[in-house]
Amino acid sequence: MKTNYILVKADFPGTEAEQREIIYEELEKGRWNMAQDPGRGVGTIWYAAAKKGLSESEFIQSAIRNFVACAQPYCNPRLMLQLTPMKPTFRNLAGF
Repeated sequence: MKTNYILVKADFPGTEAEQREIIYEELEKGRWNMAQDPGRGVGTIWYAAAKKGLSESEFIQSAIRNFVACAQPYCNPRLMLQLTPMKPTFRNLAGF
């Protein structure tokens, strides 16, 4: 399977709204895209495209380093990562 994208569910424990906004701005300055309105209880989900030449392991480590660096002044982020061959799509499933 060719890995083209990574999804990251990120929690920033103990941070205040202003601090999270700063973290989000820093992530967006990089190659990270936030899923808009992923759903109640889902949390913050980000995704990025793979850089050419990175192995899956390097891609995961790079993502972790990015999130830790952006959150460093405020907290240690909790992350769940998923590699995927396709660009993520997000749908509002309300009503199903």
